[in-house]
Amino acid sequence: GYQFGLEVQVNDDDDGGDRDTKISWHSLDDNTWMYPSQFGSVALSSSTVPTPVPPTATNTPVPPTATPVPPTATPVPPTATPVPPTPTPTTPPPTTNMMYVSSTTAGNVGGVAFNDEDILAYNKTTGAWSMLWDGSDVGITADVIAYSVRPDNSILMSFASAITVSGLGTVDDSDIVRFVPTSLGTNTAGSFEFYFDGSDVGLSNSSEDIDAITFTADGKLVISTAGSYSVPGVSGADEDLLVFTASQLGQTTSGTWAMYFDGSDVGLSQSSSEDVNGAWLDVTTGKLYLTTVGAFSVTGVSGDGADIFICTPTSLGSNTACTYGPGLYWDGSANGFAGEIVDGFTIVP
Repeated sequence: GYQFGLEVQVNDDDDGGDRDTKISWHSLDDNTWMYPSQFGSVALSSSTVPTPVPPTATNTPVPPTATPVPPTATPVPPTATPVPPTPTPTTPPPTTNMMYVSSTTAGNVGGVAFNDEDILAYNKTTGAWSMLWDGSDVGITADVIAYSVRPDNSILMSFASAITVSGLGTVDDSDIVRFVPTSLGTNTAGSFEFYFDGSDVGLSNSSEDIDAITFTADGKLVISTAGSYSVPGVSGADEDLLVFTASQLGQTTSGTWAMYFDGSDVGLSQSSSEDVNGAWLDVTTGKLYLTTVGAFSVTGVSGDGADIFICTPTSLGSNTACTYGPGLYWDGSANGFAGEIVDGFTIVP
């Protein structure tokens, strides 16, 4: 280890008087201590003296001296700039100024060419014509002699002669099929379903071909025939309308018949041209809209096959009574349909 110099003096006085003995050790001289026999021993450690470290401060959390004071002012939300409400789009009500019309022959009206298998749309406000249903687009070549455009846009129709219909086969002129469109107009497309089989319920003669279709307020089918008819429960002539209460519809049809409108009771039997060949019933007012195959003359109104007139019934059935007019409901000649015979129509309610 290391050697270092040290000077020590010890005074011996064991009797309370003068010093008796003095022993001295003094600094290192040539690496030899003087008077070594008098040495004691001191143990020395070679440990490194640690560098003093200041005491660690006590980290006792001191609560804040000040109690937080809430803001003196209550926050006020920013004033919103008033925004006017967005108006809810108003869907215009269905127009009551449209009607659908077909003719017994081909022609051109308002720039629209048509055939007897087509159904035209006429806007009574603007006078514009357009194609509603193009029969040739879906394979129909026979005259569509009767039809009813339903609220779901399907069309119930009957033909002037037997015809082969896509998906159904042969359809007789006493039958009714339902057309379900996927598109209408100049690109007509859709499919056919069997709706009513006339031969199942007594419509079997050629004079019993269906030539008018409409419906009562409770959904019963109303038809007219091209000539005299005789079905279970009722018989009559071509100026009448029959109502059918169905127990089953489709390719197998069943139900019962009754007289709905007896045309002879209200002056529609004076000539063969007064055969009813188009009908539409306003289920809200009960008014009956009619067309005939040619010239007609009844109390209060007269016209021809291009016209539509109104009968307002006071009674129906086997004792029919009604008031006609006033005047024509629709004058075909005044609306571009002169010379045509309306063989089917539907008025949009």
